[in-house]
Amino acid sequence: MIRLAFLAASFFVTETTLLAQTAPTIAWDKTFGGSLDDRLYDMKPTSDGGYILGGWSKSGITGDKSQVNRGPNTTHDYWIVKTDANGVKQWDKTFGGDNIDLLQSVLQTADGGYILGGWSSSGQTGDKSQPNKSSTGSEDFWIVKIDALGNKQWDKTFGGSNGDQLVNIINSSDGGYILAGTSTSSISGDKSSPLSGVSDFWIVKIDATGNKIWDKTFGGTAGDDLYDIVQTTDGGYILTGISDSPIGGHKSEAHRGGNSDYWIVKIDALGNKQWDKTFGGSSDDRPFGIQQSPDGGYVVNGWSNSGISGDKSQASKGGADYWVIKTDALGSKIWDRTFGGLYHDYGNSVELTVDGGFVIGGSAQSGISGDKTQANFGSTLEYDYWLVKVDALGNKVWDKTLGASVNENLNTLIRTIDNGLAVGGYSNSNANGTKTQASQGSYDYWVVKLNPTCADLTATLTPTCGTSGTNVNINVTGIQPVTTGTPSWTLTYTVNGVTQTATGTTNTFSLATNAAVGTVYSLVSIISGTCTNNLTGSFTVQAVPSAPTVTPGNSCGTGTVTLSASGAPAGGNYIWYDAATAGNVLQTNTTDTFTTPSLTASATYYVALTNNAGCESPRTPVTATITNLTVTTGPAQTLCEGAPPVQLTGNPSGGTWAGPGVSVSGLFTPPSTTVGTHTLTYTVTQNGCTDSTTQTIIVTPVPVINAGQNDTVCADAAPFQLTGFSPAGGTWSGPGVNATGLFTPTTALAGTQNLMYSVTQNGCLTFDYKLVVIPTPPVQPVISLHSADTLIASTTGSSYEWKYNNTVLPTTTQKLKVTTSGTYAVRVKDAANCASLFSADYIYTVSGLKEELQNSFSLYPNPTSGFLTLELSTAQSAEVTIFNALSQQILHKTVAKTEEKVQFDLSKVAKGIYLVQVQTEKQVVVKKIVVE
Repeated sequence: MIRLAFLAASFFVTETTLLAQTAPTIAWDKTFGGSLDDRLYDMKPTSDGGYILGGWSKSGITGDKSQVNRGPNTTHDYWIVKTDANGVKQWDKTFGGDNIDLLQSVLQTADGGYILGGWSSSGQTGDKSQPNKSSTGSEDFWIVKIDALGNKQWDKTFGGSNGDQLVNIINSSDGGYILAGTSTSSISGDKSSPLSGVSDFWIVKIDATGNKIWDKTFGGTAGDDLYDIVQTTDGGYILTGISDSPIGGHKSEAHRGGNSDYWIVKIDALGNKQWDKTFGGSSDDRPFGIQQSPDGGYVVNGWSNSGISGDKSQASKGGADYWVIKTDALGSKIWDRTFGGLYHDYGNSVELTVDGGFVIGGSAQSGISGDKTQANFGSTLEYDYWLVKVDALGNKVWDKTLGASVNENLNTLIRTIDNGLAVGGYSNSNANGTKTQASQGSYDYWVVKLNPTCADLTATLTPTCGTSGTNVNINVTGIQPVTTGTPSWTLTYTVNGVTQTATGTTNTFSLATNAAVGTVYSLVSIISGTCTNNLTGSFTVQAVPSAPTVTPGNSCGTGTVTLSASGAPAGGNYIWYDAATAGNVLQTNTTDTFTTPSLTASATYYVALTNNAGCESPRTPVTATITNLTVTTGPAQTLCEGAPPVQLTGNPSGGTWAGPGVSVSGLFTPPSTTVGTHTLTYTVTQNGCTDSTTQTIIVTPVPVINAGQNDTVCADAAPFQLTGFSPAGGTWSGPGVNATGLFTPTTALAGTQNLMYSVTQNGCLTFDYKLVVIPTPPVQPVISLHSADTLIASTTGSSYEWKYNNTVLPTTTQKLKVTTSGTYAVRVKDAANCASLFSADYIYTVSGLKEELQNSFSLYPNPTSGFLTLELSTAQSAEVTIFNALSQQILHKTVAKTEEKVQFDLSKVAKGIYLVQVQTEKQVVVKKIVVE
């Protein structure tokens, strides 16, 4: 594991002797065109070392154009030209429909073919297989997929109801493509989001066969036009273009001034916005190119008419100037630079260079003035290509003008396989200035290939650490082509003082395998093309240090955490990372501690050791623990004095309790004598962090209660209200009693009954019992005839109660002397004066005059189903009573002496046998009748 950035002085990284850098020389230039207007907008290197050029053409078969124009009246078509490494044309292809088709972007695909992107207002004609999506015949995104020889495989149209113009197409990491441009359509066609303002950025994600996966719209309330997009190292995308919008929609920062500002939008891999930034001065500012820099930030280039104002820190050099902004990974500006001459200079491209700097390009009117060191090749105010090289801090290194006598407009700038540059655009100049070929008609494609600078030619040894078996590699940059056009280099170096040579054609080369610890490698010189550079520096293969010992850290809640490591050898460093492999370097120094950023959750970091030779040990993980300790307990509780112990709970578990009546484990025993509010504390300690909280327990007194004195009551007693209890307001329960204490004695309750009286006060329940004794009543007696005129009760008791025809008699003895016929009943009372049930009725008839009375009246009809007639033969008064079979009286009537016949209505009595008792002054006679 090696890191070049941290080598000590004794462990040199080989580099060229620092020389003043000069602008690169021209390797070749090429002109491609037909008889009319042909304009190049994009150029990419191809896997075979050549180039693919893309733009639009109005020309038919003329000059370099081998196919006819697709539409009428020389409308614009897509036109691509494939060249070899020396710019020699291999083939060209034309694609279009019946209207305007403008190619803006081209790139090589994973299958060796190419995908073309631009915009079209053509219908379903020519090479266009799908109709126009716009209801007004405006532009749509149009992409064409071709094979390695330029044969069309498929095409797709994407758009809404209004105008949509594609400006760039890039590969996505999943094998699909991202289409990027500007839309004036609202929700319609392929557009799924409404228009935010006049125009918006519009991104369409498609798969490898052109099927739409998603689309995203970004814009403010005015006009926002997209000009460039690149994929970022995190799998997302960075977008740039112009914005006239204030805060609103997707735009989070205010408009700076003038008509347009730079607007940068960062999105993730799914097209979700992560952040946006606005940059501008008091006048117009327009960005056209963006790249991600090696440090994860971004470089954006365009042009500005602004002076020092807003985000622009340098004055205007003349008219419009190149304006370059460098940001960090979150879009915050680090620096900005203005480059220009006396007139208008329009920047539109940016490319990274091997030394960590940038080349910015565009079209310039200016002659020698300001930052422009070369004269304009055309007449006054004509445009040339203009390149400016800046270092990683934005300082100008060199500038170069390319052009001829008329107009040259630069649209694309790329780094080539040999680390040179290639620029492309269009020109209507003949051969003069730096242009070696005549114009084919009007504007032509014009491509210029620049050699790498000799100052860029260098070889860097990759420091090697470890045991035997480790390879020694070099990285070569700035390779120059030889006469055959194939880049090559020759390196001279020594191994333990013995001179060796190596020759190669690639940027990476292995000098040796199985390098032993202690072997010394030194670089001497490198030759490539016309460039020769002497090299210095050497290194000795070193052993890898052992992994460090670490001490984790902790923070109680959100905050920074200090982590520690040990074991660095003398002169070595500690290197802290955010990943087990690769990742970002967070800190490198001799200090054995690292303080994390403010954390909200635990995180794992990794630390490695380097020795004074720069050899790096394996990484050791170390945890920064964030203890977000929040202790909670249950709600306040109310308990009764003397209640059973209660287990309290706290979260997280494992803490300790403290306070009156509570054990460390949280078992709370309500005190038997102390009432009131008790505050208990629950404390938890985790990872050295302590938090506590309290829980309130209210102990309330138990009410004093008395159910009253016990009672004894007979089973036949009337219901009565229990008394003597306190306090009032409680509840009774038990056999025979209702909640308010009304007790109803019955024979079924004979015995001793426990009646509970309960009272609840302040949530505390207590109770007391009252005993109610219900003696077992005497056995129900049976009446029998003891002698001709005496009745006797079968049950023995303390006293007796006799009834004659339901009238209580004064007799209280077991025997009753009878002289009158009638119905008799008796009950027995015990010593507590509790009575048995009355006996069954006993009908007694006095003998002696019975026959006489029986013959003196008659009952008819018998059986009867209605009226029964009593007819007396002798005038006398009588009491007539009719009983049912249960000896229950159902009718009674007094017959006067004057009445001879009396009728009884038996139509409503039940069928059965009844007794009719006739009682005169002398005797009682009972006769049986049947009711049918």
